[in-house]
Amino acid sequence: VTSPIISVTPSLGSTTSPYQLQVTISQRLCFKVCAQNTPVFIPSFDVLGITNVGGTQYMVQVRVQGAINYIRCGCGCEGSMSQPLNAVFSIPVTSATAPTSVTIEKGNTVNDIAVTDCQTCSRQFVSDNFITLTVA
Repeated sequence: VTSPIISVTPSLGSTTSPYQLQVTISQRLCFKVCAQNTPVFIPSFDVLGITNVGGTQYMVQVRVQGAINYIRCGCGCEGSMSQPLNAVFSIPVTSATAPTSVTIEKGNTVNDIAVTDCQTCSRQFVSDNFITLTVA
């Protein structure tokens, strides 16, 4: 199983704590999934720590974990699969003073299968997760 690709995008206007962020997780699945059978993935996010990387710049280390549950393409209910996801990623933040606490709150999750125009199945799973990161 390949490692997921995780990107973090701040919401427009989110420049100070609490930060509103979109965390996009792209994961290659072990088997193909039909585009109309969107996998179920409800991840949890945990703050592991915060590190000063110079001056007022900090990196917040976050762990995301959960299971991607899906039905293999063309297999019906006999093709039910569960693929674990456990990864650590960083979110850069700026703070004039050394943060004493960092909390994360998960909002909505939107899951999908990435297919090109002619495809009906794909192994590329994408999950957009909306989180609030509070640095105090």
